[in-house]
Amino acid sequence: MESLKPRICKFCEKSFKRERTLASHACEPKRRHADSVERYWQLAFRTYQKFYKYNYPTRTKDRTKDQFIKSQYYTGFIKFGRFLQTGLVLDHEKYIEYVIRNAIKLERWASDAVYDTYLKEHLFKETIDRAAERMMLYIMNWASDNEQLADNFFNELTSAKALTLIRNGTISPWIIYGTEQGEKIIDSMSDEQLDIAVNFINPKKWRPKVRMKQDEVKWLKNIFSNLIIQDELKEELNRKFDESHG
Repeated sequence: MESLKPRICKFCEKSFKRERTLASHACEPKRRHADSVERYWQLAFRTYQKFYKYNYPTRTKDRTKDQFIKSQYYTGFIKFGRFLQTGLVLDHEKYIEYVIRNAIKLERWASDAVYDTYLKEHLFKETIDRAAERMMLYIMNWASDNEQLADNFFNELTSAKALTLIRNGTISPWIIYGTEQGEKIIDSMSDEQLDIAVNFINPKKWRPKVRMKQDEVKWLKNIFSNLIIQDELKEELNRKFDESHG
């Protein structure tokens, strides 16, 4: 016979007569605890901690998991965590700092307008080698996923896909104005696509910047003019790996 002692939910403190009823009970605090293993939840929680650390610097202790779950801002941070989880946010740690330091309202953190403003500022400050590294990594992953040579990437790139890569920061204005491939991307676009792209690759700001960095641009041109060498290097590394692990 079951004990008559009430069973208390440790999350919401509601009482139940039967253990089975308590086990099947699903309150909001309990659900939030269960979700804490998810990556979006962890991203949201770390952002919540950073937000409080920045705004209340005299408090030495980090905010706890329980404080987050009970926070009136929980839903807003979770929405932002899901936004970060998409993987489309460039340098997401810097984006978190951007929205916090600029005192942007939480409900706007996942908005396209705020993110686009951050992205344009971030890309303008970014070094040319960082922009090249990100583009090369994307190209190498594309070549591997599609069983193609890296040298074919720009030949296979459609104007629609190029616009997407410009809008998410994969193709930096350094690439657009500093390489022959970038200029060809612009030439391939429709007027409608160009109207959108110009918001991210503002020629009035970027062309003078590129002209002032001719040594770096020469280096950039050389990298993207020798993608076939990157293919050959990759094949050589793969061959040596196979031989050493055969």
